[in-house]
Amino acid sequence: MLAQELLLESLENLRKDDFEKFKWYLSMKVLPDCKPIPESHLEDAERTKTVTVMIKSYGEDGAVSLTIETLKKIQNNNACDHRPNSHWQHLWIMEYNYQQIMIS
Repeated sequence: MLAQELLLESLENLRKDDFEKFKWYLSMKVLPDCKPIPESHLEDAERTKTVTVMIKSYGEDGAVSLTIETLKKIQNNNACDHRPNSHWQHLWIMEYNYQQIMIS
């Protein structure tokens, strides 16, 4: 699985409100080496365009790192969400899959 596919899968697993939060976080400085993406670049962006903009802005490694950190922030805001398919489970799977990509 390519990093782009992994990122897209991660965003497709977010509910609409969480996806909007995700894009909102992208307009802030989440990681020291990642410059915020202007809100206008993602305002009406679907998940595929969001992945494309992230990779163009940060490269594959940066986009994956930023996604992991942003999902952690979203999870902290959803502390009462105890669904079996939670962000934490998805986050662990994403980190594991990305490590497999890097090993290949």
